Amino acid sequence: MFDDEFEDGHFFDDDIEDIDEEDGSVFLETEEKKEVPITKYVCQNCQATFCSPVHEKVDRCIFCNQKNIEVSDSVENKTIYWIPFAKKEEEMLKDYRKKTFWNPLIPFLFKSKKTRQAIRKIYLSVFLANISYHGDIQFVASDAKEINENKVKKIENQKYEVDQNVHFEYKNVFLNTSSKIDSKIFDAIVDYNPDHLREGFPEEEKSFLYLEGDVLINEIAAKNREKVSKHALGIVRQNIKHSLKKLKQDNTVIQFENTKAIWVPVYYLMIRYRKKEYYYIMNGENGKSNMSIPVGLWETVVFSLLVCTIISVFSFFIARFL
Repeated sequence: MFDDEFEDGHFFDDDIEDIDEEDGSVFLETEEKKEVPITKYVCQNCQATFCSPVHEKVDRCIFCNQKNIEVSDSVENKTIYWIPFAKKEEEMLKDYRKKTFWNPLIPFLFKSKKTRQAIRKIYLSVFLANISYHGDIQFVASDAKEINENKVKKIENQKYEVDQNVHFEYKNVFLNTSSKIDSKIFDAIVDYNPDHLREGFPEEEKSFLYLEGDVLINEIAAKNREKVSKHALGIVRQNIKHSLKKLKQDNTVIQFENTKAIWVPVYYLMIRYRKKEYYYIMNGENGKSNMSIPVGLWETVVFSLLVCTIISVFSFFIARFL
């Protein structure tokens, strides 16, 4: 998620504007330009909120695939910022088969044609933001030192106080806004190119669906503050030339700048198997994908019996003819 280049305590990116001084706030840009009439749906089964153009008729939830959905009372106009699909469905299906078909321990449900046909081409509503992490921190560090006292060698820890002024800039960070999409799965495929961002209606799409974010802005900010802090402090620790480093004081500020709501393209599948939910997701721009897959009980039993049978037959022929 945070792959920027680190140099002398800073992440340098081109064209970073001045950081807003309102601590911890998230600022949304609202430019009224090309608007598209959008119909909002709410799934009565899983409570997912998703949308489509008014001309697109939707009869199933794009998340749980159930038909128990209701149309919102109103149709709203939205200014759309989006990244287009570059990967075709054939490429997605090839990737999905590669992850599932040749593994004998994966349940047949994951390999069936019906499951492959349930993979949805959708847009996810996310935030695109620049994040600034800066301020003063203090570590208590220590090194083990050998001393001689009355001809007896002892090991003592020599302590140091290490003060650091840090300033990190993270540019074009994509923030997950949906509780329906696991953040770890999302972060594994989120490598989108913001230079491909467009504005207006997805012209090349005959129809499109998008999953609307349902996480409050303050919750999104709090979760990503923790990620940024962990990443930045980890780099600072690596640059302290002592063995043990414990954070003593943290007077840093994390600010979000130029936050914009955008759509990113994904191929998405959710499968329920033995009362648990498993996911397949592919970045529709560059093809990076991630999947959570269980090991099937019956598939394991059958595969084990087959292996035992083959070993037994092979052993019999060796003993019989050699």
